[in-house]
Amino acid sequence: MEVMALLGHDTSADRDDVTILLIDAHAGISWFDNGAAVPVAAASAASRPEGAGVFYGEAEHAAYLALRGRATWTQCDAFHETAQAVLDEGHALVLDLSGCEYLDSTFLGTVHELVARGRVILVGVMPAVRALFEELSMEQVLAHIRDDVPAAPELYALNSGNDPAAARKRVLRAHEALSALSERNQEEFRDVIQSLREDVG
Repeated sequence: MEVMALLGHDTSADRDDVTILLIDAHAGISWFDNGAAVPVAAASAASRPEGAGVFYGEAEHAAYLALRGRATWTQCDAFHETAQAVLDEGHALVLDLSGCEYLDSTFLGTVHELVARGRVILVGVMPAVRALFEELSMEQVLAHIRDDVPAAPELYALNSGNDPAAARKRVLRAHEALSALSERNQEEFRDVIQSLREDVG
C-alpha cells in the first residue's frame, strides 16, 4: 500500500509530488516537541542506573530524573537544563533519589528551585538526604516528598555538561536559592556567594 493512500490522500493525482520523512530513533530523551525546546543534555545509550550520576527516563504520567551515588555540582548543570526543559514542556517531573546518598549544596539549591516551579515531586528520599533538607530549612521540598508514585521507567545516563561558565552560574544561583530560605543559611553561604559572584563577574 502506498504512503499517500495510508494518509488518506487521493493517489490518482500528483503522484510525483510525494515527500518521505525518515525518523531515526535512539535511546534517551524523546519528548516529541514539534519544534519547541528539548532537553539540552543528551542521554547516552547506557541504560539502568547502576553507577553514580544522573539518569533520565519517561513514563506516561511524568518524566523521571534519578540521582545515584553522590550528586555534585559537576553534574548539576545537565540535570538542571533537562529538568527545566521537561517543566517548560508542561510535563510533571519525578526526582528519584532512591539511590542517592548525598547531594552537595549546588544540587540542594537546584532541587529547591525546581520544586518551587511546581509539578515536581520527590520519591525514594534516603534519611541522610532528608536530614540535609531539614537542616537547610527546605520545607517546600520536604512537602513534595511522596511514596505513592509508580516505579521509574527504563533510565538512561545523562552526559554531564561541559560549559564552565554555565556551571559557575548554576552554582551561584543554587546557593542564592538556599541562602534565601533562612537567616542561618544566609550566614552559612554568605562568603561562598560573594566569592561566586566575583568569579562569575
